[in-house]
Amino acid sequence: MVACELSAGTRDSVEEEVPRWLSRKVWALILMAFMAAFHIYMGATAPLPSLQQRSVHLSLGLMAVFLLYPPRSMSRPTPNRKINVLDGVLVLVSAFIGVAMYSESNTLLRQISPEAWHVVMAGIATVLVLEGARRTTGLVLPLLGLIAILYASFGQYLGGLFQHSGSTIEQIAGNLFLSTEGILGIALGVSATYVILFVIFGSFLQLCGTGDLMLKLSGLLVGHFRGGQAKGATIASGLFGSISGSQVGNVASTGPVTIPLMKSSGFNGKTAGAVEAAASSGGMLMPPVMGAAAFLMAEILQIPYIEIVRAALLPAILYYVAILFTIDFRAGRIGIRGSKSEGVRAALTRLLLKQGYQLVPLALLIYLLVGAGSSPARAAFWGIVGAGGLILVVGIVTRDWKSIGRLWLEGATSGVQATLVIIMACAAAGIVMGMMGVTGLGFRLSFILTELAGSSTVALLLLTMLASIILGMSLPAVAAYLVLAVTIAPALINMGLEPIAAHMYVFYFGILSAITPPVALAAFTAAGISGESPHKTSFEAVRFALAGFLIPFMFVYRPALLMIGTPGEVVLSFIFCLFGIYALAAAVEGYLFTPMPNWQRIVLLAGAVALVAPGVLSGFAGLVVLALIGFVNRRAQLHQPEPEETGKAVVVK
Repeated sequence: MVACELSAGTRDSVEEEVPRWLSRKVWALILMAFMAAFHIYMGATAPLPSLQQRSVHLSLGLMAVFLLYPPRSMSRPTPNRKINVLDGVLVLVSAFIGVAMYSESNTLLRQISPEAWHVVMAGIATVLVLEGARRTTGLVLPLLGLIAILYASFGQYLGGLFQHSGSTIEQIAGNLFLSTEGILGIALGVSATYVILFVIFGSFLQLCGTGDLMLKLSGLLVGHFRGGQAKGATIASGLFGSISGSQVGNVASTGPVTIPLMKSSGFNGKTAGAVEAAASSGGMLMPPVMGAAAFLMAEILQIPYIEIVRAALLPAILYYVAILFTIDFRAGRIGIRGSKSEGVRAALTRLLLKQGYQLVPLALLIYLLVGAGSSPARAAFWGIVGAGGLILVVGIVTRDWKSIGRLWLEGATSGVQATLVIIMACAAAGIVMGMMGVTGLGFRLSFILTELAGSSTVALLLLTMLASIILGMSLPAVAAYLVLAVTIAPALINMGLEPIAAHMYVFYFGILSAITPPVALAAFTAAGISGESPHKTSFEAVRFALAGFLIPFMFVYRPALLMIGTPGEVVLSFIFCLFGIYALAAAVEGYLFTPMPNWQRIVLLAGAVALVAPGVLSGFAGLVVLALIGFVNRRAQLHQPEPEETGKAVVVK
């Protein structure tokens, strides 16, 4: 993977011939290999205090960023270029900051007020983080960090609700970098402890062929159903997206395979791209990893990781089932059949016998996380060991000795490279969080939102949804959640929501911003693969994921969906919501056994709202509406001639 990424960055109009010892690529590979080894060792032993571990993590990440992302190549690595003077200085200063913080960490923890040179060091580190974030994530996050620093420095001169009591340089420096409150706070701690290990594990899984196997398995399991190729792509993207940690990255990884398959089965390019974008974005909502957000949420809420997994499970299932329902109704409306079911079992057996071993590392990870109750870091460590061991065994069996070391290096370095954006996002988001802690702005924003909404929970939820989508459009998923968790989630908690429901609510909308116009990066990426209009693809993706925009309201009003309540309440709420998204998908697509007239769609939409609304009576009323519309349309289907097929029937090979 990294070999492809590194080479892609060198395809400029004129490639530079540089001495190997001056090449960014060589130094970046060495640094990333060391970084991977350090974190894998930490996952096995965890010998360092948090401040030291985070300092080393940040220092190594900054050095790699300044090697891979030259100043004018924002968000696009160009590693074969020669190291210029500026980046060489930045790499050395980043190394110095890491060494200084590592050696001074015990002194800083004992100090009441930092010394002058510590303040200078904090300032230098802050500048490095802002520049690193600019190169990897764009301008929005660094600007937010800069505004937060300016607000902490001069906010006492503002009037009204945004005025604060003032902050000294020592206080600002202490919260920015000299404690575990800002840059070296919870966010970077989660990145250093969990995220990088899981991304490295995902990289090894790709090299083991597990992603390709999951795609084939999904296609065989559901390919014989109506619209089966799109359903298989949805399931595969969801499974791998949980570990990949990026909506856009997931689209870029699985889209080149899934989108052509969907187009070959009869879906147009716009639909294929929309399905891939919606499914890939939902991977961030799917346990057990949730793109690293599960670990962040557990740290912020101070609850066990397994509680986050339990709470996220049913909403994630509903999200993907809703996409599958929508695909099914779309396929029925345009006449796409599934593949022939003959031979599916034999093909599935052959595939598992031939490639089933590739699932072993993933099965080991899930067992350790859920079954054995291991810590996430330890589970990720053993998952990496399992995947690396699988590469070793395959290399020995095939006598391809040279590929073993190459694949190990590629898995480690590509995983680290994929983590660099997350490291910079967490560090820059830490600036915002640290300055909010100094000024109390987080509580003030919560108060402002509550004042705007008045006593209306619905108004507060809508305002929160809008704010979450806007912030999520311009920030990486992890950074968006961190900012939302500090600024907006407290307003929901103050209104009486369960803390985990409030955090899941803002997280959902932050994730779905990747397919929400006008800035829908996951949909735009899918459109680039499918060759369709980016904006048309993003609107279509919203249509497929429409239930995803409804699910947060579901678990706010039905907290049993988050496993809060008795088993009976959980089961009943899940059943009502399952039928609710079924009715919603049918109403959106205008198809239930047969194409529906508009009045039926409106009635069915009302039934969907009744099903997901709180209360047993409204749920049963929605079921009655769905049953009546379904009965009428089923009778109409039985009394009409078989429609002419406009799509294709795909044969399972």
